[in-house]
Amino acid sequence: QINVGAVSWDGRYVGFTSDADDLVGGTEDDPYTNAFVRDTQTGDTTQLNASLTPTDTSTVVLSANGRKAAFVAGPAYV
Repeated sequence: QINVGAVSWDGRYVGFTSDADDLVGGTEDDPYTNAFVRDTQTGDTTQLNASLTPTDTSTVVLSANGRKAAFVAGPAYV
């Protein structure tokens, strides 16, 4: 499941959360909801909360130009 949270003003960057385990390498066995930004021009997807796992994330927001992102994260064990 993918939940789009934000799109940059020009549509290049899309911030979203997902529990999919095949969006970036290293999340194959990750059962949590993670935060991502996708660059629609290059096709690159970056996981935002990679250093915070295990966490569940929600509500990704982007700056107008998409260069800065924020998200809400909570402990996965709650």
